[in-house]
Amino acid sequence: MEGGAGGQGGGGNEGMEAMKGGSGGAPGSRVTHNADAALVVTGDAGVDTAPIVPPPAPTTSTGDDPKDFSTRTLTSGRVVKTGWNQIDLLPKANWDGAMAGCPDPDAMVVPGTVDFKGGTWTLTGSGEGFMHGWDQGNLVYLEKRIKGDFDFTAQVSELVPNTLFDLNGAAEAVLNVRDGLDYKAPANSVVAGRMREGTIFFGRFNWKNESPENGAGKRSVENKYWYWPAWPDAWPKETAMGWYRISRRGLTFSAYVSKTGAQGDWQEIKNADTQATWYPYKLKTFGAEAILGLVCTARNDRNLAPKKPDGCRDENSSLLKQAARCTFKNVSVVQN
Repeated sequence: MEGGAGGQGGGGNEGMEAMKGGSGGAPGSRVTHNADAALVVTGDAGVDTAPIVPPPAPTTSTGDDPKDFSTRTLTSGRVVKTGWNQIDLLPKANWDGAMAGCPDPDAMVVPGTVDFKGGTWTLTGSGEGFMHGWDQGNLVYLEKRIKGDFDFTAQVSELVPNTLFDLNGAAEAVLNVRDGLDYKAPANSVVAGRMREGTIFFGRFNWKNESPENGAGKRSVENKYWYWPAWPDAWPKETAMGWYRISRRGLTFSAYVSKTGAQGDWQEIKNADTQATWYPYKLKTFGAEAILGLVCTARNDRNLAPKKPDGCRDENSSLLKQAARCTFKNVSVVQN
């Protein structure tokens, strides 16, 4: 993986529901559930095992009304839910030294789009993804910052190619919790949700002293900001399901997955690296107020572009012009 650069933006949301109450330590249980919503998956549909039971649902609702589907049109012409915004993080090429004497093909050639209608978010996004020391992709976010502990939940009902091409296995339709709109440090970021072939849970923070050395060979903790775990063999093993949740308790972040979104049907997304001690993410620092958003990215990596006769990657390759389409429903926030 190679180095990066940044940007900022906005988006829309279905039933984004902020509430007070509940208890800490495990995810909240109040979600807006549409039992008839179709789930489109491109990976294996997993079998839920060892579900955990969330605490009682909070009783006092504040913030966005989940039944309010009012919209606004951004200057870009994109339609979002009132109170939301959209941004393409890091739309420009992010590493001038990709190859000596060669142009960097890492710009987001295809801008992200968003449409909110009747509680359903439809996003398209290209970019390298939210998995390096930087973020590049389409971020749709709630403009109101969320203070304190919370459970952020959404149904991911679609992750597919937006056109006819083979979607990269690391394309993402994920929930994002961050403390700034910078595309890289000092903004801390946590993501959880769907990849094409499974479930993912990443946290970006400074690796130094966060965990012991991991695995063999070149795998070691370095003094730099990067999403962890960095190696695919250490990514979570939970299969792709329809519902995802990120829970914050102080500086600790956990993630959960469910087939139905119903209470009692949630299981924790676990650490797949048996030699690491990072899970759940216990960060040294994270802003008191969090930005909550939805992300769609096709994982257009520079390394996918073929080389030209001069040895440079082809910055005009069609492989860099692809976008994923991501659909989110039943978005909610429970504050504890």
